[in-house]
Formats: sequence, C-alpha cells, structure tokens
Amino acid sequence: MVHTLSIGERLSNARHALNKKRSTVAEDLNIRESYIEAIENNDYSVLPGKAYVSGFIKSYSEYLGLDPEDILKMLKATQNLQESYENMPQQIYKDYQRTRNVFVLSVFCLFIVIAGFSYYSFVDHEINIRKIENKASSTETLTSFFNQTQKKDIKDSKNPVVGNDSSILVKAVDNSNSDNVVSSTKSDKAEIELYAQKSKPPFARVLLKAKKDVWFQIRPLHKNRIYVSKTLPKGKYYWVTPWENVVLDVSSANNLEIIIDEKNMGQVGSASKRVKGLFLDVKSLNTYYEQGENRNNEAVENYYKNPIEMVDEIVESEKDKIEDETKDSE
Repeated sequence: MVHTLSIGERLSNARHALNKKRSTVAEDLNIRESYIEAIENNDYSVLPGKAYVSGFIKSYSEYLGLDPEDILKMLKATQNLQESYENMPQQIYKDYQRTRNVFVLSVFCLFIVIAGFSYYSFVDHEINIRKIENKASSTETLTSFFNQTQKKDIKDSKNPVVGNDSSILVKAVDNSNSDNVVSSTKSDKAEIELYAQKSKPPFARVLLKAKKDVWFQIRPLHKNRIYVSKTLPKGKYYWVTPWENVVLDVSSANNLEIIIDEKNMGQVGSASKRVKGLFLDVKSLNTYYEQGENRNNEAVENYYKNPIEMVDEIVESEKDKIEDETKDSE
C-alpha cells in the first residue's frame, strides 16, 4: 500500500528541510505560532474559520516553496472547502462561509474602499503641491510635479518642464551619452515581464525584480492583514501599488532587487540577511540604499522614513527652489 503524506506532514517535512523553526515561520508570515503548529498537526479546529485555513495554508506552502495549488487540492478533498481561493484577495478580512453572491459583493466593496483610500491620499498630496504652485503662479498638476522632481531641478518657475514616465532617465548619467541612455531605457521597458499584473498601477514608482524564484509579501504596518503574498518567478517584475505605510517581507533578500524610477538600486540584502518590515516608500528605500543597509548582515525590521515627513520635506524643498528661481528671474 502506498502511504500518502497528509498536508501537515508535507508542510512539516518541508520546514525541517529548510531548517526553519515554527517561531521564525510565524514571524515571517505574520501568523500565530499556535496556528502553524495546528496546521502541521492537521487540526484546523483552532483556526478562526475555513477561509483562514485555506489562506494560511496557501501562504505557508508558498513560503516553503511547495506547490500551493496541489496543497489546496488536497485540502479540498479532505475538508470539502467550497470557496474559490484563486480569486480570493490576498487581504483576508472576513470569514468566507457565506454564499458565492455575498462573497462577490464583499470583494467589490473591498475594491471600493481601497480605491477611495488611494484617491484620498493622492488628493491630500495635491493640496500640498497647489500651495506651492499658487506662490509661484504655476499651473502644474500633481503628476507633473513629481515627474519634474525626478528629472531635474526647476529651471523656470513660470514655465515648468512637465515630464512623463517614458522620459525619466537613470540618475547620475553623463549628458553626452543621453541619447544612448534613452534608447537603452526604452529597450529595458520592452523586456519587463510583469507577474500577476496587467499593467503599472497609477503613480507607482517602486518595482520589484526576482533574480531567482523568491517569496515576498506586502502588508500594512501594525495590522493583521496581507495585501500580497506570493512567489515571484525568476526574471519577473512586480509593481508596488503606492499605499501608505506598507512594508516588505522577503525570504531570500539576495534574490530580490528593487528598482526606483527605472534606477536599479540592487538586491535587498545578502543571502543571510533577514528582512521583515522594510518600508516601501521612495524616501525610506533611498535612505536604506544610501546608508548601505543592503550590504551588511544585520537584520532589518520596520526600517522606514515617516511617509508624512517625506511629503513635508519634498514640499519644503520645492518651495525653496521656486522662491530662489523667482528671485533670480526678477
């Protein structure tokens, strides 16, 4: 008779093969250690509900490098779970013991909440920018303001240069070779293969690139939620949606690179570096790489530059530049 390992045995064996403790897994996945132990013992009665069973097992199997589809098929066969996990959002927020119609309605409501939150954030930024524009008699929009600061300093406050995503070049490049850089940048764009995304989200500036297959997750700080938890295949890219106060957890820091405004900042860290809670706002990431945090072996946990402080610094910096240019023009 052929003996088939249970789900818990497969997960436990894979964890031991990676020489990881339950406490380490629980911390990386933001799941209670008691839940990890219960899953490995095939005891799902202590978990909050069926949706959490499938969600936790899916994240756990991806983290261990197992095939989540195969594991969840086994789970369905033994527990007769009916929910459709393929279309389930990474942010598990309710007990999915409702009917299919109620589930679809819940997902739609979640989408509306996220869209409203994003819109509110961008409108708040736009208000700060317009305070500067009124003093300089400028009619720049929020989008042109951020693109302008990425390309170069303001040369003429009355006639600002408005850039777009396709014209942003890598920083610290000799002007004499700008033509070559443009053609190279465009060809690089054509080679980007997104994973689990159809296109670049609005206002996104941070891009993840997998050097090898690597597990990562994106979650809000101090909240028991997960926005994204998946294995990014080698050579694939993933855009980070610009939510506020989101952080990155990654299993193998040396296999994941971060690109900001088309500039490859390098790998997140060394093979032995533990990264949990790296803030994904541009200010924090620039500080992280400028200080060489990716080159040491010290563990990273909740490394960030306050997003509100970041916006205030940008506003003050641009305000000073506009006032200086206005004085020069007079």
